[in-house]
Amino acid sequence: ERLAAGFGRPVPPEIVVVLRIFNGCGDLPVFSNGMRLDSAEDMLASLEFLREVYAGLRAPTRRRWDKLCRGDPAMMQSGFFPDGWLPIGSDDAGNHICVDTVPAEHGHVGQVLAVDRGPEGGVLARSLEDLFVEYAD
Repeated sequence: ERLAAGFGRPVPPEIVVVLRIFNGCGDLPVFSNGMRLDSAEDMLASLEFLREVYAGLRAPTRRRWDKLCRGDPAMMQSGFFPDGWLPIGSDDAGNHICVDTVPAEHGHVGQVLAVDRGPEGGVLARSLEDLFVEYAD
């Protein structure tokens, strides 16, 4: 309930299920890229932090941060952390995995995005299920 209130919209059902089963994985990486699945409390903290930091940036810095969220503009909205992205995983370097509830025209509601400082930003998987299957293989 706190997560939905902070997110400002309903939490996607697949996230609710994952939180009921796991509610994060502590400090253990779940994904091969070193990301870990966050708890509901950590998701909310990341969401609040990312929104607060971005809101406080000046225009030139915002343009640099917008480049962190690169990807196919037909699949995902441009810019850093639009409303509707829910961080579900993170690493110790400040990178995040987000579920996208507001994709661009050719994207998919529920697609999973990398908000990454390296070259791996963009759409990771069409859905959370696809992401888990990919990393389980």
